[in-house]
Amino acid sequence: MKIKKAYKKSGAAQKVLEKVSSLRVLQGENSLRFPKGFEEYEVWLDALETMVEERQLSPNRKREIIDEACRQVQDLSLDGFLADVCRIKNIYLSRRMSPYRVVYPILGPANVFPRRKKVGEETISFNLRRSTRATSRIIREREELGATSVHFETFGADLEVATICSVAVKARNVDEAEFVADKRIRFYLGLLSFVTLYRQGRPMLPIVPFDTPLCSHALAPFITVHEPDGRLADGGTYWYTEIKPLQKYRGFTQDVIPKIRKNERRIQEWLRKSPMRVLLERCLSDYHEALSEPSYVNAFLKLWILLERLMNVERGDAEIAIKRLGSLYPDNSDAVLLTRHLLHRRNAVVHDSPVRRNESYRTIDLVRTHIETVFVNIASNQEGFTSLNEFWEMADNMRAGAQACKKRLRILKNAVVRLDKLATP
Repeated sequence: MKIKKAYKKSGAAQKVLEKVSSLRVLQGENSLRFPKGFEEYEVWLDALETMVEERQLSPNRKREIIDEACRQVQDLSLDGFLADVCRIKNIYLSRRMSPYRVVYPILGPANVFPRRKKVGEETISFNLRRSTRATSRIIREREELGATSVHFETFGADLEVATICSVAVKARNVDEAEFVADKRIRFYLGLLSFVTLYRQGRPMLPIVPFDTPLCSHALAPFITVHEPDGRLADGGTYWYTEIKPLQKYRGFTQDVIPKIRKNERRIQEWLRKSPMRVLLERCLSDYHEALSEPSYVNAFLKLWILLERLMNVERGDAEIAIKRLGSLYPDNSDAVLLTRHLLHRRNAVVHDSPVRRNESYRTIDLVRTHIETVFVNIASNQEGFTSLNEFWEMADNMRAGAQACKKRLRILKNAVVRLDKLATP
């Protein structure tokens, strides 16, 4: 765990730690007293949680570790807090891991799924059937649980047509198992959405009705965590009632599936070799999450944030984003003009401007096309860059034109020669 650079550099993290220290009194044995009330302490703890960067643990576990680190000493300092956080995290990570199977219903065409898919260290099994004693028990327990749940009245019809898949994971508890599995399944569904919607001449999926998710596949509610023998784990049931049913796509035709498989293998090979793999995998997960939104406003804003992240710009640096995106297209002026249009639409959406139905799809389609262009350029990494900063430094220099780049290259080569001479004894 570490503090994000912006909060550390500005001193905001230390100020929040001082505020947290002033709101509680340490009474020994990790016991706290809150003279001004527990609610305000929770608010500042939320702020501290935002400032801490952590990708290994689930959000709930991250919160518990931060809370425990805040109970170690009365007056919190940045260095001492980070040392306690790392120590507590290491203790947690040293605990024994157990195998779990996290089961998801997925809405969307089932004929595109492979039988099994290896994602990281986890294995996703699709189209779960009663082929073994464990899978039979998983299906039976889900049926019994669904029959007694009030949520099943809302989602029962969709769950009956969903594809059941399971993710085999190793974790220290049920919540961590669900967190790890969620990351893997969302990454794969993001990859699947990317390769099914990726242009290459024409989209593979049709235009969908207004206020309908664009993704080819979506996670349905009713997620369960099971022991290896199929028994439902304690506290292993998750209902996400805010997820709305997906538009029912017909299955992919047989001539399209080989193209999807080919694009899928190509992108996974790019990611395997890329030094920016973690960032790109997270972007695919966020891409799926954005396209799963039935609301145009939410989908558009999430896609725009993803585009900003890929372009490595801070929010508000709109001009830099526009110029960087333009450098990736042969016709720079058209790309800049269309991106500026997207920026105006983003500003209008943020300020609750009404959106016409026919315009909503075109805008989503345009920002998605930009994301695809940027993602493919970064993921393919033909120049062998080691970071996002290097890629965009090249793109920034490209805007000056070929002649200016050649002049700069000649100057830099002369500088290297001179430095070599100075280093020679």
